[in-house]
Amino acid sequence: MKSSTRREISYYLITFILVSVSVIFVYHLWEWNFFRIPFSYSGDGISGLAGVKQMMREGGWAFASDYLGAPFGQVSYDAGQCSYLPMLVAKILILFSGNAVAVMNLSFLSSYVIVALVTLAVLRKLEMDPKVAIAMSVLYACTPFHFQRGIGHYGLAFYATIPLAVYYMVKVMRRNILIPDRHYLNRSNLAWLLAMVLTGLNGIYYAFFSCFFFCAAAVYILINEKKLKRLRDVFLSIFVITATVVAGYLPTVLYNASHGPNTAGIIRITAGVEIYALRLAQLILPISGHRVPFLAALKDLYNGSYTVNENDMASLGLFFAIAFLVLLLYLWKRNSQDKPYLRELACLNLAALIYASSGGLILLQGLAFPMIRCGNRISIFIAFFACVCLGVMLTSFVRKRGLSSRTTAVLMIVLVCLGVLDNTKAAYIDVEGNRTKLESDRAFIKKIDRAENGEGMIWQMPFMEFPENGPVVGLADYSHLAGCLFSDTLRWSYGVFRGRPGSRIMARLGTTEMSEEFLQTLARMGYTGIYIDKRGYEKEAFKTLKEQLRQLLKKKPIVSSQRDKFYFSLKDYIKENHISVDYVAFEFEEGVYEPEAYADDVWRWAAEEGKFMIYNFSDQPKQGTVTMETNPSQEGEYSFAVTGDDEEASFEISQESQICTMAVSLQPGANYFEFETDCPDYPGTDSGEFCMQLRNFAFAM
Repeated sequence: MKSSTRREISYYLITFILVSVSVIFVYHLWEWNFFRIPFSYSGDGISGLAGVKQMMREGGWAFASDYLGAPFGQVSYDAGQCSYLPMLVAKILILFSGNAVAVMNLSFLSSYVIVALVTLAVLRKLEMDPKVAIAMSVLYACTPFHFQRGIGHYGLAFYATIPLAVYYMVKVMRRNILIPDRHYLNRSNLAWLLAMVLTGLNGIYYAFFSCFFFCAAAVYILINEKKLKRLRDVFLSIFVITATVVAGYLPTVLYNASHGPNTAGIIRITAGVEIYALRLAQLILPISGHRVPFLAALKDLYNGSYTVNENDMASLGLFFAIAFLVLLLYLWKRNSQDKPYLRELACLNLAALIYASSGGLILLQGLAFPMIRCGNRISIFIAFFACVCLGVMLTSFVRKRGLSSRTTAVLMIVLVCLGVLDNTKAAYIDVEGNRTKLESDRAFIKKIDRAENGEGMIWQMPFMEFPENGPVVGLADYSHLAGCLFSDTLRWSYGVFRGRPGSRIMARLGTTEMSEEFLQTLARMGYTGIYIDKRGYEKEAFKTLKEQLRQLLKKKPIVSSQRDKFYFSLKDYIKENHISVDYVAFEFEEGVYEPEAYADDVWRWAAEEGKFMIYNFSDQPKQGTVTMETNPSQEGEYSFAVTGDDEEASFEISQESQICTMAVSLQPGANYFEFETDCPDYPGTDSGEFCMQLRNFAFAM
């Protein structure tokens, strides 16, 4: 092996050691067993653990699960998952471990190492001094963004593709041809292609922002060179990234093509673009909870004066903040040849601010496409621009001063130590709190598992929609996923994707008051127990609910060691009341709208065409009749036709209330029916949405 090769390998080894030591120091890894205690055990942290558990149990990418959203199941294609690279790391680790906590923790820890090593490779390609490149790589891996996003935003914490994308942006801006006209299948072209594909596989935000910066590079080229043919490489880069994103979304596209679009699944409003925009002050200010009391107080003063959300994670840290300001000033420097790459990075830096800042161009994008709403996440690109800028300046300083290798190494180690201290808080993990909660939940779920002989279907309270319900009293979003972490066989009610089959049935049931009728409904649906998280209730409301269940079921609950979760088994209640699984429920979908009421009258408006579902909760077909009451919106005689898989019925209806009855055979699970009418719209409207009123849907054996 050549000495130059050994030297390069040593650089990567040193980087690995430095970033590992930094992470061990910040997280105090010597104090806790990260194979058993998660970095985060609430909200998005539990969601990440549940995702790993699903990949272990279901295989694939965990788009679907029969253990969540029971009995309907959870199908999450509507989430549009395209962050495949972080998931791939987890899947590789799953090959070696069946411990979801260990896999999630190690996946997250590996992101620091991967980011640092990829960054080092790019900085070395930019001809940066090796010792400076090592220091900058460690600092970029240890940005405040990385630590604050944490395991809850694991996909965003895995930003290793950003240095690759920026490298090719800068390269094309400096008049380098990325893809020569001849010899397409050379190493350089394949490296470019791989970098663009990886960028497209690393999440929609990083792919979208990368395409934006390539567009900014195109403007830079046009201004400086005025040659349209030079834009070929830019457009090819954007095309490959976009094509990869589309390929990643293919499962979602195919699912929507088969099951129809879901406009209620993930809701984004245009105003969110301004709420989550980037703020210049937050880039420069220190992190919240800084180790230095004065700086912590300064940030608290800012946070107390303005609305703060995830944009608080945009802080660059002291050294990168200085480099960021240098890049802004560098735009006014006439002769920029002495500092390579800084002119190009300064332009990209300015483009980021113009686009993503509060009041920036992102507001125009939000009018057409509000799904990309968190402009503050572009801060990690700005951090890399600052990283290169600081590295270039330090390299120039080292070479002009003629510093020895040893002196340079000492300076860089001091820089890394100060930078990591500045970028991080004294504590990120509540080790004892996470351990206590996890062990309490594990023991609690195991008790339920034993009580149900591993075959139960559990109704969870309070009801929470999935995804993004928001907190309920003191219960954080996704907390109900804790149930699926410690049982491989129990099925849980939480997790039906909002807007998909079963979600409206669950929402309706979730708002029902506790009563004898409610318990019988749960039992007839197949639920064998009720799981209650006390944190989702006010004190008196929980006390009332618990007492009601004690009186109705005449038994005490299983209680977690922290007394925050309670479980009431329905097995004895079902046996004593001779209840069988025979429930049938209606769910109204396209063309049938939310119920309206006047006094005791309740109805739903229906369009010219529509669809409804009848769900048979039993495991046997049911023969019977479906009845519904119709009221056309206008006087006259009209037709009304209903069609199922094997049934069809036509009716003549008038403005007088009319009962329509059709014989049906309901198979176990979902049974879909479509209807159409020639009744015109309600007088004064022409939307085709208010053609008739539907009332009193019922099924009878």
